[in-house]
Amino acid sequence: MLDKFREIEKGHEARYKLDEELRFKVRARATKRLAAWAAEQLALSPAAADAYASQMIMVGLEPAGAAGVHEKIRNDLTAVGVAVDEATIRAEDEACLAEAMDQLTTEYPQPLGPDHEQVGG
Repeated sequence: MLDKFREIEKGHEARYKLDEELRFKVRARATKRLAAWAAEQLALSPAAADAYASQMIMVGLEPAGAAGVHEKIRNDLTAVGVAVDEATIRAEDEACLAEAMDQLTTEYPQPLGPDHEQVGG
């Protein structure tokens, strides 16, 4: 009986690990896409847009998360005279999240990799 509980526990741990990994990858990809949208608004060169996207991903890893990214983008756009409100940025971010989730589930239909253990079947 104890073995069965341990197997169930391992299954929950594996599912949690996969869910967190997917959540991280989706958020990072969505942030990169949102940064690309903002870079278009800022009229950045391709190299500057890539650097801006990398910077936004790092901002997204800070405790403020997506709210910090939204604030930075809003401040950057306002600084160059592009009028944008939080609702517009949030709507664009939600579209980027949906697109990122769709891309990741299409590209990686099997989430198990070498660092994941197949549990329960």
